[in-house]
Amino acid sequence: MQERAQRPQALPSSPRRIDCTPLTKRAGILRTGLRRFRELPPDLFAGKVLIDAMNYWPETDGDDIEIAGGADGTSSVVQRRFPAAHVVKTLNQLGYHEIEDYARSDGSERTAIGVAGDDPNSVRTAMQLIDRLGFDPVNAGPLANGRALEPDGSPYATTYTAAELGHRLAATPAASRR
Repeated sequence: MQERAQRPQALPSSPRRIDCTPLTKRAGILRTGLRRFRELPPDLFAGKVLIDAMNYWPETDGDDIEIAGGADGTSSVVQRRFPAAHVVKTLNQLGYHEIEDYARSDGSERTAIGVAGDDPNSVRTAMQLIDRLGFDPVNAGPLANGRALEPDGSPYATTYTAAELGHRLAATPAASRR
């Protein structure tokens, strides 16, 4: 059974937009300046898959001690904000223009995108989305491993095949916490 995407609900108004895109009744994507996610109600994504596509950029997000000092990456902070959500880190490793440019549905060699999360069903849901978008999903392990997908991590802003990305993720320090 195919679910239809819900219309986005009204969110707090402010000079800078908060974008949380519902994909289905069970999943959504959070993509905004990282400091802004705290303006959303903690129960907004209760029981849903929440794809964290955000990156921390101190130049635009300001100094954030909790995020900058998070040993397990920014998604662990997002998970604490939305404790009843199933947070998955993905779609943040490439820029929006690269998402459009590198998507392949014709069977040719595809770019890989990592997916990290603690709930296996949520990771599977996110990996299916990545595949439908035209990329090869690579399971990066638990949510803490999402750190390797962030700007200071190994595969950030570089394109890899699924085999190459899997090898790179296995070699990162976060992978030792699997």
